[in-house]
Amino acid sequence: MLGGGDELVVIRHLLKDEYSRTQLILVGSVLVLGLGVPPVVKAFRVLTNRRSWLYVVGFLTLPLLFLLIYVLTGLNTLLGAGFLATPWIMGTPLLIMLHTGIAFVGLLWLRRNLFSMQRIQTTHS
Repeated sequence: MLGGGDELVVIRHLLKDEYSRTQLILVGSVLVLGLGVPPVVKAFRVLTNRRSWLYVVGFLTLPLLFLLIYVLTGLNTLLGAGFLATPWIMGTPLLIMLHTGIAFVGLLWLRRNLFSMQRIQTTHS
């Protein structure tokens, strides 16, 4: 909705120069909301405890805060200062490859929990 992001890049590529910037933003916003709102509504309906709205709001905002603080502020500041900024594989800076490697190790470490989770039921009302 702010006119940037990967979604708008893809929409601009698919629709070429047939539409204005405002129209592209509108198309992107409708698509993102159309795909994003139904799962949020479903999650809100499935949660049964008193503070279900806190879970929904938390899962919608905390990842964004993480992105802003860790990735956009932390990693980009380090890259801007030249820390491990040397291009390595396919032009990707070494710092990003290190970050991706750490995330992959975390995924491997927690993989059993990803696939063995039973349906979570809350007992609080």
